[in-house]
Amino acid sequence: MAAAQSGVTTIYQVNIEGPAEGVIEFDRPLSQASTKAQAAIESFLRRYKLLSLLETDDDRVDFLQERAALELIRRGVEYPAKTLFNRVIAEEGVWLMRGEMHGMAKSGVMDRGTQWAVIQDDHLQILDEQPLTSI
Repeated sequence: MAAAQSGVTTIYQVNIEGPAEGVIEFDRPLSQASTKAQAAIESFLRRYKLLSLLETDDDRVDFLQERAALELIRRGVEYPAKTLFNRVIAEEGVWLMRGEMHGMAKSGVMDRGTQWAVIQDDHLQILDEQPLTSI
């Protein structure tokens, strides 16, 4: 998994733990997310005047995040759009996003699209770290 990231020299074994209502499943519709997760995403969309993105047949969170990022880039936002998304929803109590990303978001054979993104590191404990060896 770490080898999919350019320049990675260390693999970490971690423990992640936190409240279930602060988890977003990328590959599930927003309508199936916890109330806290729905409110966080809607807060982001409202803040950046992107609520129209909810008017779609596919409201999986990874598609919403991708479309929001593309629209922000189109508008000329220079700050990394997905990082902006993560910061806003973290402010609203989301601490982890996970799931299988859609085909366009997959990085290839390294991770097959599996994504775990801890966006509040107070829910992360590093148990061990090892130098990356060739895979």
